[in-house]
Amino acid sequence: MKNVKEVEKEVYEELGFIPPAFKIAEKLGEDFHEVIANYYKIMYAGDVIPLKYKYLMAIATGVMDEHKEKVMIDTKKALKYGASKEEVIEVLRMTVWWKGAPALVKIVPDVLKYLDKKED
Repeated sequence: MKNVKEVEKEVYEELGFIPPAFKIAEKLGEDFHEVIANYYKIMYAGDVIPLKYKYLMAIATGVMDEHKEKVMIDTKKALKYGASKEEVIEVLRMTVWWKGAPALVKIVPDVLKYLDKKED
């Protein structure tokens, strides 16, 4: 496995920031920091489930948690890894069905606005 700094550099290049979990894990000890970094790399390897689908699942979990910033990041990643606008919308529709109207009002408008911009 790569060392923590190499993983953090790759993650920063991919996302444009270091996830907060990395910084918190660092304060809990180098061994724990390494576990979190390696877990991140394993989860986003895309070897069994393609990254497109992992990010579509991440969109759903973000909507369920009403975490708009996460949904926006995961939408960008899903599109980057091959998801279509229609697939993202289907995930939004299913998640709103499960979560209810608050998700529809709080999160979906920003995702739709972003998807519309991507078509231009």
